[in-house]
Amino acid sequence: MNSKTAIAPGSFDPITIGHENVILRAAKLFDKITVAVCNNSQKKYCFSLDERFFLCQTVFEPYPNITVVKCKTLLTKLYQEENACAIIKGVRNMEDCGYEFELATINQEMGSVETLLFPCKNGLGYISSKMVREFGTYGADIIGLVPDSIEQYVSKKFGTKE
Repeated sequence: MNSKTAIAPGSFDPITIGHENVILRAAKLFDKITVAVCNNSQKKYCFSLDERFFLCQTVFEPYPNITVVKCKTLLTKLYQEENACAIIKGVRNMEDCGYEFELATINQEMGSVETLLFPCKNGLGYISSKMVREFGTYGADIIGLVPDSIEQYVSKKFGTKE
């Protein structure tokens, strides 16, 4: 039997309930999901790569078919190393769709990489890591924006919980 692996890449700075929702939905369709915590040279991060990796590991620890890795290479290389059949990307709106469509096209051209775009669950389209960081920076409550299993850690990072 051929095992079907998908990669769910992202910077996850921090991981939100939207990311969690997309990955858990994909985990029902594939034998294995590899969550790839990536760095983007265009971004300044609030959480270090190690912290983002830890947060993702904490969120997905209960799920035996989900593993978390630090991605320090091109996504197409990880795709080959994992013998993956798809990349999973969540999209919240048409702007996300346009951006992810461009990346999907480039990845397809570079290495015959297939990308599946998952629309976010109704009611989660407004949640972004950027919004969580903004709320956290100003001491606002982030309950319901990040997974429950990491809410205290993320709040403590922003100094909103002791």
